[in-house]
Amino acid sequence: MGKRYGAEIPKQYTELAGMPVIIRTLQNFEKCDEIDGIILSINNDWRGFLEKAFKKWGITKVIEIVKGGPERQNSIFNAFKTDTFKSAEIVLVHDAVRPFASVELLKSVVAAAREFGAAIPALTPKETTKQVDRNNMVVRTYERKFLKSVQTPQGFRKDMLLKSYEKVAQKNFIGTDDASVVEFAGFPVKIIDGIEENIKLTTPLDKEFAEFLLSKNVEI
Repeated sequence: MGKRYGAEIPKQYTELAGMPVIIRTLQNFEKCDEIDGIILSINNDWRGFLEKAFKKWGITKVIEIVKGGPERQNSIFNAFKTDTFKSAEIVLVHDAVRPFASVELLKSVVAAAREFGAAIPALTPKETTKQVDRNNMVVRTYERKFLKSVQTPQGFRKDMLLKSYEKVAQKNFIGTDDASVVEFAGFPVKIIDGIEENIKLTTPLDKEFAEFLLSKNVEI
């Protein structure tokens, strides 16, 4: 629902420079030759809105729409039941509110997932990162070179992702992202270089930065 974004509707359906955020996000997937089909997990109340938006903005690769669940993992697991998923070799999982994942980034994630089985884009944090206790006292300072701030899309071989989700379902594990699910299942995950422009729209300030990026003709 994106309550921190400050909008009256879910942030993926708000406009960014005259176009819904989710359509801007889908555009690069539409352009990418590596992408054959797209599955969306949504609140069904927005299906009509999306179908009209696809026609208006020329989005043709959305093959199936499934109902979202109470947790991210539930929404993604629902997508596993589709024919589109079952016919895939490599699966990318992406946030609807990351509209600046470039075509080149998508291609890089797909290529790395093919090679390593699981691949995620990430950046090295610019700030020093500290671990604290419950009283907000510093416990440890980490070396930035060993830390990564993770982005999406995250790419996986289909069978690996499915096996991972089946395992965490048995163990009642809830991951923070898809890579954490795959890690929990015991599979290695490859880090590739992310891009700074690939921001996630979370707060009103993120929207201002996104509008700035669009004004500078950053690839969308």
